[in-house]
Amino acid sequence: RDRSHRHRDEDRHKVKGDKDKDRDRDKDRDRRDRDRDRDRDRNRDRDRGRDRDRDRDRDRDRDRDRRRDSRDRDRKRKRSRERDRRSRDRDERRRREERERERERERKEREERERVRQMEEEKRRQEEELRFAEEEAELCERDKRTVFVYHLHPRVDSKVLSDFFSKAGKVRDVRLITDKKTGKSKGFGYIEFYDPSAVVGALAMQGYELMGHAVMVKVSEAEKNVVNTTVTNPSGATQGQGSTRLYIGNLNPK
Repeated sequence: RDRSHRHRDEDRHKVKGDKDKDRDRDKDRDRRDRDRDRDRDRNRDRDRGRDRDRDRDRDRDRDRDRRRDSRDRDRKRKRSRERDRRSRDRDERRRREERERERERERKEREERERVRQMEEEKRRQEEELRFAEEEAELCERDKRTVFVYHLHPRVDSKVLSDFFSKAGKVRDVRLITDKKTGKSKGFGYIEFYDPSAVVGALAMQGYELMGHAVMVKVSEAEKNVVNTTVTNPSGATQGQGSTRLYIGNLNPK
């Protein structure tokens, strides 16, 4: 009986041991499963974490690339603006220099025109003075060759008068003074000879009759310039009957 009790106890212990082993084995399996699940979850979390890190790195790289591209675009825009500004500055400087050169050219042209004008004015003034002097000399010379005749018959004309005084010398010019309105002779005039010595012969003919009138003769001086014809002075102004020429030279053109 003791033996059977002992066997039963041993069987009981054996069964209990087997159960304990099975329980331990199940626990080990569960633990391994849990460890495996935990490792899988950990690996999955790690993978997700790596994916997140990769995504974050990719986003960071993309942001960095965007910022770099933006900086590059900004630099390009800045360089482009700087080039445009330098180009505008160069163009403006070129235009300014061109304007300065144009103003300098115009100033030189004005100065040259003014210099030429002054030279022409001086030349014209000298020519006028010379012409006036020549005219005065010519007038003086003509006065020496001219006589004043009066008390003429109203129908005496230049040809008759020239033929009449040709006895004294060769006549160069005859000028009868006529009325402006009627055109009729006023009975006096001027006889100009080629040779001054003919004046003496003309003066000797005083009192000779011409068409029934005794012709009066005297030397012509300043009154020869007081005639009813229009005389033009060097300045271009005109003087009528009873006027005397007056020349004024060396005036400031301004």
